Amino acid sequence: MERLKDSDAACEVVHTLRRERRGRVVVSGLVGSSRALLVALLRRETGRAVIVVHPDERPAEDRKEDLEFLLSTEQVVFFPQTEIPPYREPRDFSSITEARATAVDWLCREDPGVFVTTARALMEKIPSQKLTSSAALQLATGQDVDLERLVRELVLMGFSRQSTVTQVGEMSVRGGIVDVFSFGSAQPWRIELDGDTVSSIRLFDPDTQRSVLEADEARILPLHELVLSGEVLSLLENAPLNSPERDFHSRIHEGISPAALLHSRGLLAQGMVSVLDYLPEDSVVVLEDEKKLLDKAHYFEKDVLQSWEAVSKTETSLSPPGDLYVMAEELGQLLSRFARVSVAGVVDLREEGVTKLEIPSREPESVGRNIRVLHRYLDELSSYGMEIYILCDSANQQERLEEIIGERQVTVEVARLSSGFIMPELKLGVLTDTELFSRYRWRRFGRRLKLGISIRDVSALRPGDYVVHFDYGIGIYRGLKRLPVDGHETDCLQIEYAAGDKLFIPVDQLSLIQKYEAEEGHVPSIHRIGGTLWKRTKARAKKAIKDMAQELIEIQAARRALRGHSFSPDTVWQKEVESSFVYEETPDQLQACNDVKNDMESSAPMERLVCGDVGYGKTEVAVRASFKALMDSKQVVVLVPTTVLAQQHYSTFLERLGNYPVKIEMLSRFKNKREQKCIVEGLSEGKVDVVIGTHRLLQKDVEFKDLGLLIVDEEHRFGVAHKEALRKRKKLVDVLTMTATPIPRTLNMSLMGARDMSIMNTPPRDRLPIKMEIVEFNEELIRESLLREADRGGQSFFVHNRVYSIDSMARLLRNLVPELSIAVAHGRMRERQLEEVMLRFIDGEFDVLVCTMIIESGIDMPNVNTMIINRADAFGLAQLYQLRGRVGRSREQAYAYALVPPGRVLSESAERRLRAVEECDELGAGFKIAMRDLEIRGAGNILGPEQHGFILSVGFDLYCRLLEEAGSELRGEPVIEEKLPRLRAEMDAYVPEHYVEDDGERMGIYRELAETRSLEAVDEIESELTDRFGKIPRETHSLLELRRIRLSSKGLPLESIYLGGDQSQLILSRRLAKEEATCLVRSLRFQIEFSVGANMQIKVLHEGKDGLRRVKNLLKALSSCASVK
Repeated sequence: MERLKDSDAACEVVHTLRRERRGRVVVSGLVGSSRALLVALLRRETGRAVIVVHPDERPAEDRKEDLEFLLSTEQVVFFPQTEIPPYREPRDFSSITEARATAVDWLCREDPGVFVTTARALMEKIPSQKLTSSAALQLATGQDVDLERLVRELVLMGFSRQSTVTQVGEMSVRGGIVDVFSFGSAQPWRIELDGDTVSSIRLFDPDTQRSVLEADEARILPLHELVLSGEVLSLLENAPLNSPERDFHSRIHEGISPAALLHSRGLLAQGMVSVLDYLPEDSVVVLEDEKKLLDKAHYFEKDVLQSWEAVSKTETSLSPPGDLYVMAEELGQLLSRFARVSVAGVVDLREEGVTKLEIPSREPESVGRNIRVLHRYLDELSSYGMEIYILCDSANQQERLEEIIGERQVTVEVARLSSGFIMPELKLGVLTDTELFSRYRWRRFGRRLKLGISIRDVSALRPGDYVVHFDYGIGIYRGLKRLPVDGHETDCLQIEYAAGDKLFIPVDQLSLIQKYEAEEGHVPSIHRIGGTLWKRTKARAKKAIKDMAQELIEIQAARRALRGHSFSPDTVWQKEVESSFVYEETPDQLQACNDVKNDMESSAPMERLVCGDVGYGKTEVAVRASFKALMDSKQVVVLVPTTVLAQQHYSTFLERLGNYPVKIEMLSRFKNKREQKCIVEGLSEGKVDVVIGTHRLLQKDVEFKDLGLLIVDEEHRFGVAHKEALRKRKKLVDVLTMTATPIPRTLNMSLMGARDMSIMNTPPRDRLPIKMEIVEFNEELIRESLLREADRGGQSFFVHNRVYSIDSMARLLRNLVPELSIAVAHGRMRERQLEEVMLRFIDGEFDVLVCTMIIESGIDMPNVNTMIINRADAFGLAQLYQLRGRVGRSREQAYAYALVPPGRVLSESAERRLRAVEECDELGAGFKIAMRDLEIRGAGNILGPEQHGFILSVGFDLYCRLLEEAGSELRGEPVIEEKLPRLRAEMDAYVPEHYVEDDGERMGIYRELAETRSLEAVDEIESELTDRFGKIPRETHSLLELRRIRLSSKGLPLESIYLGGDQSQLILSRRLAKEEATCLVRSLRFQIEFSVGANMQIKVLHEGKDGLRRVKNLLKALSSCASVK
């Protein structure tokens, strides 16, 4: 920024704005991020608010990030456009709504700083400050607050009431504690009231639900742009009957969000304004590419008028365009109220009354990932006396660049600019690694991802769920039931077994129970209490699991004993290949690459499994491993299950390694016999270095001169004969297996030492969340969605999972969108025909693919970013999640529409599935539930069909437990069964409903308590309960104390413990020696009585609550004395 002050033209812009309050300046010559440099200079030198307007949203976001780097994040805010077509009903909440609400709240500050937006966003009117209460809800400790009124205000602000707050837009009320997750806050707020006074304000972690930071005040922003003040609500309520205002009021009280009524006539016409009306009068407006910006404004106006013409024929309650949108001519008038700086590539010399200046700059050259060309370019810039900076995204890339640049006078920094620039007059060259090496630049999204939910929420028991009892087998959980035990109450799980038998399990024995989890839709058989079937099933599973684990361990040990080829350390070319990767690596991807390279450099043959979803970067791991093998003059085979996938891998390998002296070929049935023969000969003679192909590579005529690395993609999709041929190829070569099916970490841990795995769970950094909507089948929506995708150069999937009517659906779509080319793909087509259609679609020959679930899971199609799923109510949750994940693989915003039959009432389970997949994001609840199903399928794929059957017969959690025990046993590690004494207590011990209302939440507390293994863990639960629910009631305090007593008795020579009202008793499993008894008596400050019968007993007298304290002290003393000899 300081260097720009050396430019006379830049200084003249600043002086003009200082002299003239509404000056007009046109600046030409600036390219890329050099424009942000000028904006930052204007902000700093004038001290005025600056609004930057761009024609398009993506470059506007780039500019916002540039300015955050040059100024600070505290000075810059982005106001996005809604992305909702004109006169379409907005959704109650989205990340865009959050950004807009935060930006409007920002504008209410005394100094708004720098405000970045688009032409369309300026044209979408928002409620005026008079109409909205966007001044936010401000709460402070010591403030008097009426709880009912607070809750009512939060509801009007758009918050939905939930039992647990995990994401933005939710609120929860538990006694005098209110949790609320608002815009503008990285974590949710916890407001605790003491009577009518705010006693505490805390931020808490939505994942753990624990408070993490005390605060003096909380600022809560509304969830939508229309928040009604008490004054406006009163006016609505008293409006004449049958008036639009009275209708508006009625609809709100019916539970309809005000956000859904933004287009209503009457009320809103009074107070809708442009966001420009919020700006201070002395603000400076910077217009980027002004001509294009105005063209965009006219285009949007045309869109608005066309939409109004269409909807006004049937809807009479909607406001006309002028009430809701700023028209193009009006936008020009609004902008003319401010000082304007037009930043354009060229200057219109005919325009008069304008200060015209030029700041020369040019875009840097791309070196095409060629290191030698980079060296020549840097030397050329240096010869002109340029001061050169190269900016990169990460420390890893900085280290690589510094090594590549060597001793040249170039500064490499980790910094963020969207694009570089060369300023010859200022002798300044700013380059970015993304441009130099044609890398994709990742963007920091202003969206919020849920941190996820605890596993107790994913596997929470609900009445009707199947459960597995370790001793009695599979039953149905029927809920919690409070029962008297020895005259005192406790909660028990009611489990129903075959023949109507019921089993009641006290909550302190919850560790014996697990939720039955298997593939979605699988219904297990219910066992009988006292029957032998469960014992036989469990025994068979245990034996098969042990046999499998032993086989895996023996195979692994045998391979490690073999002596294979130790590959050389990374070469300069290896580092060059890795630096030229167009994306920013994820941490998981880097770890997988290091794991593979370390395996290859060891003397034992590698056999590693890499798991990661499509688009997570597995192919790059394979490319780097392949190049490492090639550097040692070894041949590489990449084996894939389909010709389509082979073609895609072949294209990737050519793109990544085409500049190096290696021969890459593809062997599949797309090659004719003469071409196949030539490739096979090349492999045997060593002329072909890398071959990518299908099972054709496993035929007997394929021989290699010096095979060093075998890469297998989706091995589970090959047949038995192919797998047998694979085993013969694997003997002494390094093997890398890849799968897109997720593998659960629990299974990975269980297989530690039996199979080497690298799991890639981190999505690419530039992945946008998929926007999903559940809508009734609507031809207009289908046409609009498909055309919108085609207009931006993309492609679409239309999923119709019924083969018999798929051609009829394709005909309907061709009539709806005759301007688009449409193809059909389904599983009953001939294999060659299906492959041809898929390849032509990938090559962009078709705009829309009408298909069944056949969409290839392993194929990466980044150009497909719209999906329409017909009859979505008929799909399972995991299927919906998998389908949804086939789009959104690029930097483009992806859309998914779940179509349901119009006018049909969905079943409760179908609606729940659809809502879960609509609401889920990368780390959300729906994702975890869907992933659970996919992981169980993945476990079956990795372990084989026999083990998959045992997963279904005993449930996934118990399977993993048995596998872990088998592994420990085979490794010689002792399997210790925890045995605790029986505990009987004359006290009520449970979590009452008035303290924790939700049954699932109470069940989670019981499970967490039952799984504690230390006194510190119980203390942690007690602290969490106090934090989340307030003061602990007597019954829950007793529950916690009993768990402490049970844990304190672990390892002691005890058969049972009895806690009574005035005395307690310990029954020992052996007699204490004289020294032990003497030590015990001396350690206590109260009397105890010994009695000896069949078992030695210790009795302690007490009064009331003192009994718990005395028994705990007795157990502590016994723990220290029982080993004394």
